[in-house]
Amino acid sequence: MKPVIKILLLIVGAVELTAAGIKDYYELETVPLPEELEKPNANATQVDGLDFFPDGRLVACFVGGEVYTLHPETGKWTLFAEGLHIPMGVVALNNREIVVCQRPEVTKIRDVDGDGVADEYEVLSDSFGVSGNYH
Repeated sequence: MKPVIKILLLIVGAVELTAAGIKDYYELETVPLPEELEKPNANATQVDGLDFFPDGRLVACFVGGEVYTLHPETGKWTLFAEGLHIPMGVVALNNREIVVCQRPEVTKIRDVDGDGVADEYEVLSDSFGVSGNYH
């Protein structure tokens, strides 16, 4: 074997040995779906948006139109909002407000009374319209 090839193989081998894996940077955890979404006739369970409230709760929107929150210590899911048209992303603004982009609009959703369930839906924009085209 030529010396140049040997050096390249040594360099590649050294890089492979020192390359960090995902577990060196992140802790992975499997989270079960909300029970209501695991039932046989439940809406689609595709997750289309994730974020965290400042208090550590996970907020997840599902393609079936639901938004759930997950308490990190208890592992309990709570239905925060429902009836959305294919939510495609979520941003937590604070512990009581989220913004969701859904098919026909961008919506701010608020938990006014602090019980963990949305009370108010406000259209921020619906000027982009919606059509039968799935794109």
